[in-house]
Amino acid sequence: MKLNFLVGLGLAAALSGCATTGGMPRVNAERGAVIAAPEDAVKTAVAGDLTSKGFLIKQDSQFVMTFDKPSSDFAANLLLGSSMNPTVNNRAIFQFVGDNPTSVTWHTYIVTNPGTGLEQLTDTTNSPNNDPVQALLVSIKAQLESGPPPKPAKPAGPKAVKVATGNTGL
Repeated sequence: MKLNFLVGLGLAAALSGCATTGGMPRVNAERGAVIAAPEDAVKTAVAGDLTSKGFLIKQDSQFVMTFDKPSSDFAANLLLGSSMNPTVNNRAIFQFVGDNPTSVTWHTYIVTNPGTGLEQLTDTTNSPNNDPVQALLVSIKAQLESGPPPKPAKPAGPKAVKVATGNTGL
């Protein structure tokens, strides 16, 4: 009896150590950007970059764009996958407000049972793995605010000369 009590007390002490964190939670104050460009240009740049990385556009409205991609993270699939669908999705949701300047905010989630009525979202917005999302917005901001790219120079070569042929018959 005394042994069971001591084992239970030891387990409780060990598990209570797991419940505390080793420091302050990571809070990313920057989860967006204000970009001095038209909303359509910002949305096009975000969509172009994410679709080139394998994301599919799940929703597109005036104010919200949602992107999904099946996760290749073994740990996420193992821990958050279900018997219905062992592969979870990475979901990025971008919100656009205003037009020149356009305010963009984003959130990321791991989605269990994607595409079903039993979807469960796990918020991963403050994860250090999402720093590239903020870097993407900073890159788009720099690109769009620097102005349009310069037009390519016309190749130097002989100029076409129009030759008059005389009477045109009119």
